[in-house]
Amino acid sequence: MPWRRSGARHNRPKHDAPRIGWPSPLKGGPVTLDELLDDYSRQRDISQGTESAYRTAIGSLCRFARREVYDSDLGPQLLNGWIDSMLARGRARITIRNQSMAILTLWRSTQTDGETPSGLRAVRRVRVPRPIPIAWFPDEELPRLLAATSKAYGYHRPTGISYAAMARAWLLVGYYSGLRGCDLLGLPLRQALGGRPFVVRQSKTDYPVTVSLPPDAIDAVRATLPPDRERFLPIHRSTLHWLVTELTKCAGLEGSPKWIRKTGATAVELHTPGGAMAYLGHKTPGLAYRHYVDQRIVGVHRPTPGRLKI
Repeated sequence: MPWRRSGARHNRPKHDAPRIGWPSPLKGGPVTLDELLDDYSRQRDISQGTESAYRTAIGSLCRFARREVYDSDLGPQLLNGWIDSMLARGRARITIRNQSMAILTLWRSTQTDGETPSGLRAVRRVRVPRPIPIAWFPDEELPRLLAATSKAYGYHRPTGISYAAMARAWLLVGYYSGLRGCDLLGLPLRQALGGRPFVVRQSKTDYPVTVSLPPDAIDAVRATLPPDRERFLPIHRSTLHWLVTELTKCAGLEGSPKWIRKTGATAVELHTPGGAMAYLGHKTPGLAYRHYVDQRIVGVHRPTPGRLKI
């Protein structure tokens, strides 16, 4: 099916709660959790998505308590009851874990001495099974995705870049660079077109990684010109998610924007065992295999015992 972007805007406005004028919870008396979050976001400069997730958790806790919740109300009895009620309603364990951790983070922020609040360790921890990494098969499914980009039509209205060129450039640069989505979208255009290795400081870990793009990736980036711009792909994450969703549908596959990094790590591990750690820019051994390398693909090439003579 041809791709067509609906006219609906995907960018959600930032929460419009006042960001100034709240008394600091570290100085005054009891404050609501929303006020506590306002103070926390001023001190930590958290992202819009993180703040929105925290407010969702606060709303869930207030609905359970059937009233406004203050920082002085936080304790094992209230939080364990809230967690148990979500488990009883069949909420996803990953959602329960994330929301409870958000409230616990706000609770910790009320301590001026950095110590753990009394009673925090008595709050129930929700364990979530570790997801198994899944990637696209580099030699079979990735070419199908690249072929599907030619079936896209239309342009990204704010930038004027065609969706076909945008999808192909994202696939190739993401595959060869191994960068996270935030670093990939924020990549300077001059570096992507430079033709020489360059260093990217990862926004998540602040750890530098060296990236070298081959000619086919550089040609894909050049195909997105004009317009001239500062960033490689000046688009919102929601636009990228929509683009990858349509791309995988067209190719008859599944996947998300995170799969391109897992696919690159899996391909590196196939050709250079143990090399996925450097490709991803990790410093922790074993992290690549736990979260990025697709064992289905690498397992096909694992050494196996010889056949038994029976």
